[in-house]
Amino acid sequence: MIEKAVILSTGDELTTGRVVDTNSTYIAERLYALGLEVVAVIKVGDSRERLLWALQRAVELGELIIGTGGLGPTVDDLTTEVVGEFFGRKLIMDEKTAEGLKRRFESRTRSSGSSTVRGIATANSREKAASKKNLRDR
Repeated sequence: MIEKAVILSTGDELTTGRVVDTNSTYIAERLYALGLEVVAVIKVGDSRERLLWALQRAVELGELIIGTGGLGPTVDDLTTEVVGEFFGRKLIMDEKTAEGLKRRFESRTRSSGSSTVRGIATANSREKAASKKNLRDR
């Protein structure tokens, strides 16, 4: 029976204070209501090494690990690939699921004023600018 849980929150926006982590609070409340002890809430930035460290600590401390954050569309969101690496699993793309998510996302952005699309476009523009700067600095 699972008794101890660890919540792993990832993202530079959490460790820099730009965003308050309300996800882990909500998850902790729900787990507690189910009778589980939350033994740790670990927050790390978008760094492969920090994510691997956090996963190792989480496995040592808990029987259940719940991750939140780090799953966005930008290059710095490494969680999925690092979790796959940590557990020795090859990631595969399920095209049918990916297409369904894409359609769902597109329908939401059309009706919601596309603020998410603007955010992604801004992030992509920053990445392109950073890439160009890095090429110039070489």
